[in-house]
Amino acid sequence: MKKKCSSCGETHDVENMDIVFDYPHEMSKMPEDMRKERCAYTPDICVIDMERYLVRGVVHLTVQEDQRYWGIGAWAQISEKNFLRYKELWSDDKQGLEPPFKATFASEMPLDDYASTLGMSCEVQLTDNSSRPKIILTDNNHALAVEQRDGIPSEKVLHLIHRFMEGFSDT
Repeated sequence: MKKKCSSCGETHDVENMDIVFDYPHEMSKMPEDMRKERCAYTPDICVIDMERYLVRGVVHLTVQEDQRYWGIGAWAQISEKNFLRYKELWSDDKQGLEPPFKATFASEMPLDDYASTLGMSCEVQLTDNSSRPKIILTDNNHALAVEQRDGIPSEKVLHLIHRFMEGFSDT
């Protein structure tokens, strides 16, 4: 889907343009030497100080105009028990049958469009062994959770992508 962006006036193909946070927020704020000392990290999981357990997932949103999927690659903190269960099920193609894990959103949307997302309640739902888990926002009063539930206008998707690409990324 190509849309003209009201922010920059250019036409963008937004079909494959998700927003992605490379690191959990806390890790992104650490100097590189501290990251190496305090974090065990892969692009899918992270452990900070051997006491905070994080998984990377996707906040799925539906674009209202055409019902297409749009995603935000983000991080959620889960309990150690659930983290170990996630690792245990890593290769299981039926991991999606696992009940969702209670979690806390660990990425901060650095945009004025939303109140802080850091620490928002959410759930992590495993899907299958070939894709990242879904992050389901459970704070029903937050604008991003409402957009996850009700859909997001394509113009807002363009606006968020444009703003995010202006250097607001979490890396």
